[in-house]
Amino acid sequence: MAIFGKESPVRKRRRLAGATNKFVDTIVNRQTVEGKSVRVYKKAKSRIGRYTHGTTRRATIEKEFRLLFPSRGKDFIERRFGETGKPVAVLDWGCGIGVAIREFVDKHGEKIRPYGYGKDSYAAWSHGEKVPFIQATAKDLLKYLKKIGPVDLIYSNIGLGWLFPIEGTPRREIPQVIKEGVNYVERLVEFVAPKGKIAFNITLENDKEIVQRLKEQLRGKAEVTRDRHQIYITKIAA
Repeated sequence: MAIFGKESPVRKRRRLAGATNKFVDTIVNRQTVEGKSVRVYKKAKSRIGRYTHGTTRRATIEKEFRLLFPSRGKDFIERRFGETGKPVAVLDWGCGIGVAIREFVDKHGEKIRPYGYGKDSYAAWSHGEKVPFIQATAKDLLKYLKKIGPVDLIYSNIGLGWLFPIEGTPRREIPQVIKEGVNYVERLVEFVAPKGKIAFNITLENDKEIVQRLKEQLRGKAEVTRDRHQIYITKIAA
């Protein structure tokens, strides 16, 4: 089930260029059949560089964010459900085709209230009704979160990290990019429930500077910890 939001600039450019595909992982060709021009939809290659379109599995998320999903004992979702007695609102920020978030539903069932977010939509989003998907820009996602209500967990594997400097970012632009990334995370914290968490990964050498900036800007609002190249943010209870 998809909640289609405001299109990203990339998709706008594609549409202005004449593309008519609804999903980013399909392509449209025009062919002449019996003298008429018709659209023919084909599956597009599911790769951007060396990364596939969101084929990350739940097991990878659990391994990546080991402080949330320890190998022994209850994971964050189980503990949160035990504390509140309510379905745990979980958002996969940058979910791709939605494999991981669907598998979390398979594992936790009615204990989880799942959402997937991406700046582009995928044909796979239309398969099944387990997960509502949101297509929007990162900024416009915040409008949807206001409607959804407080989220207990936002995790992002190779998603939120793109808002911070990546390999190849000009050195003179790094301070501004870090500032914008930290500002966005601060806004995201507003939509997290007390004692809820945000978890994402970064892999660059300036990760210490990013962590320090997050700690300074979120002081009094959330606690920031780092484990390897993962960053965990816990909203402080009022």
